[in-house]
Amino acid sequence: DKSFVSLLMITTFHATTSTTSSCKEVARITRPGIAGHSEDVWEGEQLIIPPLPPSYLVGCKIIDIKYIVQLHVDPSGLSRMLRVPLEIIIGTIPLASVVQHNPPSPPPSTLEYGNWAGTSASGINNP
Repeated sequence: DKSFVSLLMITTFHATTSTTSSCKEVARITRPGIAGHSEDVWEGEQLIIPPLPPSYLVGCKIIDIKYIVQLHVDPSGLSRMLRVPLEIIIGTIPLASVVQHNPPSPPPSTLEYGNWAGTSASGINNP
């Protein structure tokens, strides 16, 4: 039983006849387990983000890059793992000009990214 925040890079490659996507975990912070009927407060933790290509590659129509920060909570007992995804923009220019061309979309459902959510950077499923 643990909780963690991960940063996922979802890359989609578009070809004339097919589209391929991959997901890679690029950063993670892990917290110890949370005892039953208690709480955990995340305060002051820093997710170290390595150098990454920016979201929404301007002028590139064959590669799409999205980033998801996802909170995972694996409660003790018979409860199911909670995943809270939030799409973020990583860029090299001021945010205002990117948002004008790519308005924010609603957070992805865990079904949409569910098969990637338990995958580590090595491609091995996390427990």
